[in-house]
Amino acid sequence: MPNFFFSNIKPTFVQEKTINEGFVLITKAFVFINASFICKNESFVYSLYLIQSTYLLEKKKFCPSIQELIY
Repeated sequence: MPNFFFSNIKPTFVQEKTINEGFVLITKAFVFINASFICKNESFVYSLYLIQSTYLLEKKKFCPSIQELIY
């Protein structure tokens, strides 16, 4: 059964060798399921969308920074 791993947001095809073999996660690899949202450094939200069978990573300003809250 084919598996798809996402390393640096680039889909990579990996063929399983046995039925019992599961997912092998490489360091710094990310797997996004159901358009997950990640808030990083309280500044930006990263979202992954499926558009015409192509994954698109979009970066949006979401969380206010501490300096914006003070002023």
